[in-house]
Amino acid sequence: MADHQKLIELVQPLLKGGETADAIAVRLQSAAVLLDQKLDEETAAELAQGLVASATPPPPPDAPATPPPPPEAARPRLIVDWGDYPQLGHRSTPHFLLLCPDAYQQGRPQIYVEVDSQLDNDYPSHKVRKIRREEAGLWGFHVPFSLTTNGKQSLPGHYVINVTVKFRRHNLAGPHIPGEFHCAIRIRIQDPEIQAERTLEIDGDGKSIINLQGQDLRSFGRVVLRGGDTGIINLHNSETATGEKESETPDAEEAVTHTFGLKPDSDFEGPRPHLSPHFSQVRPSSLEMGMFLFDDKLSEKDFGSRILLIPKQRVIIGRNRGIPIILRFLPRSPENDQCSLSISRDHMSFELEDAGLLVKDRGADSRGRQTGALHIADQVLKDGNHHLLGPDQVNAGLLLELPYGLQYDETFKFDVDIFGNDNELTDDAKQVEEELTLLLQAVGNRRKPPLWRCVEQNGMEAVRLQRRQNLEEEQYILLYRKALIGNSISRSPIFIDDGELSAVSAQVVYLDRSFWLQNLGDRGPLQVEDQVLEPGEIIPLQEGMKLQFGQTVVRFERAKQMHL
Repeated sequence: MADHQKLIELVQPLLKGGETADAIAVRLQSAAVLLDQKLDEETAAELAQGLVASATPPPPPDAPATPPPPPEAARPRLIVDWGDYPQLGHRSTPHFLLLCPDAYQQGRPQIYVEVDSQLDNDYPSHKVRKIRREEAGLWGFHVPFSLTTNGKQSLPGHYVINVTVKFRRHNLAGPHIPGEFHCAIRIRIQDPEIQAERTLEIDGDGKSIINLQGQDLRSFGRVVLRGGDTGIINLHNSETATGEKESETPDAEEAVTHTFGLKPDSDFEGPRPHLSPHFSQVRPSSLEMGMFLFDDKLSEKDFGSRILLIPKQRVIIGRNRGIPIILRFLPRSPENDQCSLSISRDHMSFELEDAGLLVKDRGADSRGRQTGALHIADQVLKDGNHHLLGPDQVNAGLLLELPYGLQYDETFKFDVDIFGNDNELTDDAKQVEEELTLLLQAVGNRRKPPLWRCVEQNGMEAVRLQRRQNLEEEQYILLYRKALIGNSISRSPIFIDDGELSAVSAQVVYLDRSFWLQNLGDRGPLQVEDQVLEPGEIIPLQEGMKLQFGQTVVRFERAKQMHL
C-alpha cells in the first residue's frame, strides 16, 4: 500500500463525495499512468473500496431519507477521439464513444448533437444520431463538420458542440438513477495570421481526463490544457518540443482524445413517477376546471392573480357566463360595458384535433348579425371561417385579437403560446409517452384519456393564453396532456417567477376528472400542505390545498374568473 500512497494522495483530494468504487478505480488507473506506476484492475478496485468511505460525506441529521443509487450506477462518460485537432477551413470527423456502466446497459440510448451554427454540419440537431454498438456498454458515432460557414473559412474563436444523452427510464437499474445528461465540448481556434505556429488548446468540462499519450506535441507552438478543478492530464510518452521522448512506444496513438463526465440535466431529469406515501389516502377533488390562486390576494375577496386550468377538447371564448373563458372589459364602467357588447356571446373557439389546433370564428347569429371577426397567425377569420394551427406551430408564439375589423377603440389581445414536442422528434416523443405511461400506472390508471391520443398525433401538450392590457393578472392554460411548471416562460406553460425554481420543476396532469401534481426537479423545495414533495412523487390535488413552489405560495381551487 505504501507504494501507492502518492497515487491515493493525488486522487483523494479530487473526490467530492458520491463517487462509486468503479468510478474511483478509473481515476486511480489514470493517475497511475500519470505517475508512471503500474496498477492492475484488481489492485485499483481494492484501493477504490478503501476510498469510497472517505469520498462519501455523512448526511446532515435533518436530511430526508433518500434511497441511495445502486453501486453500479456510475455516470456514463463520453470519449472523443479527434484524430487531428480541428483547424480553420478543414474538415473534421471526430469519433465519439459513449461508455455506459452497468446501470445504463439496458436498451439503446438516444443521442442528440448540436454543432455550433457557425460550423458547416449536415446532420439536423433535432434528430437522433445514428449510433453503432461497439461492444457491451460502448456505443460509437461520428460527428463530421467543417470549420467553415456557408463554404467560407470560419472566423477564429470559440465554438461549442452540445451533446445530449437520454436513457429511457424503464431501462434504468433503479428509479433514482438520472437518465438524461448533457455535455458542452468547447473548441478554441486561433487566428493563423496572428499566431504563426499552431496552438493546441483543449478546455475540459468539469471532471475530465485529457489523454495525450503518444501524441507528437512538437507540431504545436503552444499547448494549453485545462482539465478543470478535478481533471487529470496524461502526457505519458508524449514527444515534447525538445524532440525527446519519455520512452519508446512503437504502437503509440497519434490521436488526441478527450474524456468527459456527462452532467445530469436537472431541468428535465427526475426519478421514476411514484405516488407520495404522505398523500396515498387522499382522494382528489372531482373538477372540470381548476385554478392556481397566487398569494398576492389569498383571501375570500377573490381578487388574487390566477392561472385557470382548462382540460377541454373544445374551449369557447365570449361573453356567455356558461362558457370556459368569459370576456368582459374590466373594471366595469359604462365605456367598458359598451366595448364588451362588441364581443359575441360565444365569439370563437379552440378545438384540438389530430391534425392540430382548430381556431374557429362563431359567425353571424340567427338574425344574421356579425359583431366582429378575429385575427390570429396573420389570418382574419369571420363568417364562421376557421384556421388550423398545425404541428409546425408547436413552441411558437402567436397574437390573437378580437373583436377585429370593427371601429372600436378597444380590442382584446392575447399572447398565444403552444407548448409540446416537435412532431418530428419521434424518439423524444416516444420517451415522453413512456414517462406518462409510468405516471398512469403510478396513480392506478390504465386507460389513456382521449385527449392524449390527439397529442400523440400533433405534439401539442398545452396552450397558454396571456391577456394583454386588460386584466393581465389572469391567464388560461388549455391543458391537453400535461403542463410544465417552472421559472422559464418559454419552456413552462405555468410560469412562476421564482429564482429557487429550475426552468422545469413540476408538472400538472388531468386524469379521470381530477388534477395531479408531480415534482420533476430537485432544485428548490416543492411543498404541499407544508409537506415536502420528493423528486418524482405525485399527489392528487384537492380544493383548498396550499402549494409552495420555492418561495411562491399558491392555492389550488375550483376555477373562477376575476370580477365575475
